[in-house]
Amino acid sequence: GSSLVFDGVVAKCLSARGGQAGKGKSGTESLNAGGSGGPGIIQVHVLDPSSDIQFINAVASADSLREVTFPDALTLVPSFGARSRARSQWIAVGQAAINPGGSPDPLVFGFAGIDTGTGSALDLDGDEFQDDLEKLLGTTAVVAGPALPNISVDSRTLTVDSSSILDDIYLRNPQLLRDSLLVLSEIGNSSNFARFNVANASFDLGTMELALEVSGAPEPALNTFNPPGGVEYTLRPFSFLVSTSGTDRFLPPSVDVQFTFQSAGVDVNGDPDLGAVGFQDWTSDIGDINAKGAGTVEFIRFEVLFDLDALSAGLSATSPRPSLDFSRIFWRF
Repeated sequence: GSSLVFDGVVAKCLSARGGQAGKGKSGTESLNAGGSGGPGIIQVHVLDPSSDIQFINAVASADSLREVTFPDALTLVPSFGARSRARSQWIAVGQAAINPGGSPDPLVFGFAGIDTGTGSALDLDGDEFQDDLEKLLGTTAVVAGPALPNISVDSRTLTVDSSSILDDIYLRNPQLLRDSLLVLSEIGNSSNFARFNVANASFDLGTMELALEVSGAPEPALNTFNPPGGVEYTLRPFSFLVSTSGTDRFLPPSVDVQFTFQSAGVDVNGDPDLGAVGFQDWTSDIGDINAKGAGTVEFIRFEVLFDLDALSAGLSATSPRPSLDFSRIFWRF
């Protein structure tokens, strides 16, 4: 991004006063002369006026454009709406609902962390952060290797016993655990904890060991959390991750992020068909799509609504702006 700097020592000036009147055919400025040009407008575009407009040296005490401009400059906000939408392309199921013998088998789609009535991202505890999902593994004390669970020598991988996982979809495709939440907490003091993002996961069927690798530097290593009471871990998956004004999971009351889903059958050309039996109109309950007949759903897509003014209080340049870091629909077959 660009920034505007006002330097009180080095004279720098932008002017838009208009051109001087010229001489007409008479050779004077009073007869047949064009008029002086009118004052122009200078626009400076920055992402954030509070940080991208800087006052240094002799004007270091200035705190607004009005103090260093004549006539007084105004800070304006471009026109934008409170609500915007993003829609995915159609995602082909790819005949995943057909058994090897040729008979159809119903797919089960999964997406969690939203109100199935409204589609809104959940914050049931009212802490202004996106709710964590139910734990997949843990809470279990971390021990020294080779016993499980243990932290690797480089402190970037936690290896755990996965035999207690009830949903084996995460073992058949461990990459579904990417961007899941690994929480280390002090034994006996759950209020003392550290959160880590799972960047990669791998599974060994022979040993039932699940290796959870966290993000690399500059993100902290697992051993940076070392409370005196010992460490235990919990693993929680995510279907999506909201970020507001650069803060992960932040959901202030003024922000609402809603998800809806739509499914379709297939036409003779292999394209989505909204008139086929697999069609489900937009719904915030993905269970409505699961209720379709076996083998009828051939395509699925999702839509996200971002509302910056959920409280209907109006917008400003400082209104929190939500974004979606990732979104994941999984299906079981």
